[in-house]
Amino acid sequence: MLCSLTVGLCALTAAPEMVAEARGARYGNIRVLGNSDTPDRIILNQREGIQPGAKVSAADVRAFRKRLAALGAFRTAPTVVLLVNELDGALLDVRIHVEERPENWFIFHLWRTFRGGIETVARLDLWPLVIEAGCFRRRWLEETAP
Repeated sequence: MLCSLTVGLCALTAAPEMVAEARGARYGNIRVLGNSDTPDRIILNQREGIQPGAKVSAADVRAFRKRLAALGAFRTAPTVVLLVNELDGALLDVRIHVEERPENWFIFHLWRTFRGGIETVARLDLWPLVIEAGCFRRRWLEETAP
């Protein structure tokens, strides 16, 4: 009885990813929440060992958290939470919660405009560049207005 109580307490205090790794769970859906300006791909490129269907690894989750914090694109360190999948209890969905820095819109909009400009010049169709530049200008005026 005392032994099972001790094991139960250890499971409650251990990180969820360690418990999931011990029971052989696999990753399910991966979702990013809280990013309106930072593209998902910037965040998801940091998840080297975390792929849907792969076995849960506590080391991969810790490394993923460190890589996200090292990006420097967020106000606070992003949180990575593992939740039991609603349809399949053997899968754990990954939820990444971020709080963006206010200047992210500028950085990523500028990059999108620049990349769009290169693609537009290559196709000789300037309309997408004009639209993107207009969106950038409008956002710039909103952010810098007194």
